[in-house]
Amino acid sequence: MKKEFCQSCGMPLTNAEDFGTEKDGSKSTEYCHFCYQNGTWTQPNITLEETIAKGHEAIDRMEINPLKKWFFRTFCGMQIKGLKRWKK
Repeated sequence: MKKEFCQSCGMPLTNAEDFGTEKDGSKSTEYCHFCYQNGTWTQPNITLEETIAKGHEAIDRMEINPLKKWFFRTFCGMQIKGLKRWKK
């Protein structure tokens, strides 16, 4: 099964409640509810760097071993830079 990720922040989209919504109320197929609601960005002016920092904060709160935490933090920025919202 292909794993889906928010194309703004990289959050895994695994449950129906993880997905954001379009203007018509339907589920977004690309973005999470933290980033996208009612067809608009929840933080329209957030920068790539701020998004990466939020990812690091989320990783820091995870209860995982330090090596995994280091790995996730190291690759977080690379993953986010490749997402649809941030590709240039």
